[in-house]
Amino acid sequence: MKTDIEKLIKQLLSSSLFTDEKVYRDEPIVFTGREMLEQMPAQYRKMRMIARENLYNSAAKIFYEQGKFMEDFEDDYKYEGEFVRYYPTYQDMSDRQLRGYFSWRTKIRHGIFNAAPVPFAFIYMYELINMIGVKTTQEGFEKLRAFCEAYTLIDGRIKRYADTWIVDYAVYYGLDRSVLDGLVEDSKQVLHVLNDCASASPEKLLEALCSVSNYNITRSAFYKKYPQRTENVVYGAYERLCSFYERYRKNSFSQKLLGRITSYEYRFFDSAVFCNRLKIRDFMYELTPYDRYICNSGVLRRERFVPERTAKAKTGALLRTIDSLLREEFEFQPALKPGEVPQLYIDFIHEQIKLQKQREKEEQKKVIALDLSKLAGIRSSSETTQRLLCTEQEDEEETNTSQEQQRMDGASPDGSGLTPDELFFIGCLLGGGDVCEQCRQKGIAASVAADAVNDRLFDMFSDSVIEFDADKPQIIPDYLDALEALWKKETKTK
Repeated sequence: MKTDIEKLIKQLLSSSLFTDEKVYRDEPIVFTGREMLEQMPAQYRKMRMIARENLYNSAAKIFYEQGKFMEDFEDDYKYEGEFVRYYPTYQDMSDRQLRGYFSWRTKIRHGIFNAAPVPFAFIYMYELINMIGVKTTQEGFEKLRAFCEAYTLIDGRIKRYADTWIVDYAVYYGLDRSVLDGLVEDSKQVLHVLNDCASASPEKLLEALCSVSNYNITRSAFYKKYPQRTENVVYGAYERLCSFYERYRKNSFSQKLLGRITSYEYRFFDSAVFCNRLKIRDFMYELTPYDRYICNSGVLRRERFVPERTAKAKTGALLRTIDSLLREEFEFQPALKPGEVPQLYIDFIHEQIKLQKQREKEEQKKVIALDLSKLAGIRSSSETTQRLLCTEQEDEEETNTSQEQQRMDGASPDGSGLTPDELFFIGCLLGGGDVCEQCRQKGIAASVAADAVNDRLFDMFSDSVIEFDADKPQIIPDYLDALEALWKKETKTK
């Protein structure tokens, strides 16, 4: 036995383990999961413990507690992996992903915006709407808005949620309405006028109607010649319809035309991981007079105006019919085809035109009284003024003659003055197809081209020849043949 041991010792001593001929090589360092965990900052392990100690709490509550624990933490770890998760939380991330997120958040807080897995951006927004990492609600709002505006340029997928959550933040935390200026569309003025036309002038009412119409009556030849007559008839017909609907219909005329106020249950920060710590029971927040949040006994509802999909077409048909009937009753040319409206509308419009004619007739009968003793003084003053203006009038006539000559020199042979782009636009209308797309490919804005053609040809037709129906330009049927003949002539000339 002793001999065997001595032989073994000699063999060991003679091996390379105990000689100077030992060879050193690079060997991979392999860490176990436990060893890797020990390499992480202790803060992460403590954060994980919070979840284990609150197993019976909601995911939103656990997220809030973990977030508050980590709100001032910073890390510096390079992470290039991916992370995909709906409604992401800290618990959904591996250790590497956690370090990647908090390292990315550290840079965000220092003004360095880098692209990252989109759940990182959502978790950061969750933190802000839960008041994690901010001292006041105003600070939280400003940081949320600034982050959303900046990061949307990097990853547009957050925009749909960000726009809603920014408004929800202001409402939930009761911030002043002014913080949302420029973020919320306020249709207060138009809706107020159309819902209470008695408080507005005929001019303001017509302006409000045109803003929600696909037919702009203020560009009509009849309106340009008789603006007050048109405004009076529009105002009278609209007021008459409002009164009728108020008495005999369930909904108001403005609701019939434009849309209605609807009420529905609402949830703050929908699709977000949100811990509702305030648990508001009763409150009211007015975003606009036609959009407000009402909470009664913990049940939150939103009341808001929802526009009718066909509102512009309906309003346009009404204004077009008024324009058409005014031309017919006052024998104004060219005639215009009316819009498709109920017979009730036509009856009320005729009624208002009749009243307008009576008003004008009465005004013509008014006798103007003159003090004849003052005529001599008036005549003397007018002669003096005439002598002073004589020289100025001559200069103005020379200037007008020069300008007229310049205009005629630059006009096309038939006097239309249409540019190549405008002729192209008219050709697209005559040829059919997607006019807006054809114009876009040529670098032309269809709406701008339509306005330019209407202005250019107004002297020739005394009316607009192109209108928009459902946001698509089209030639008014009454002028189709004449415009086609003009286009053919112009394209041959040019």
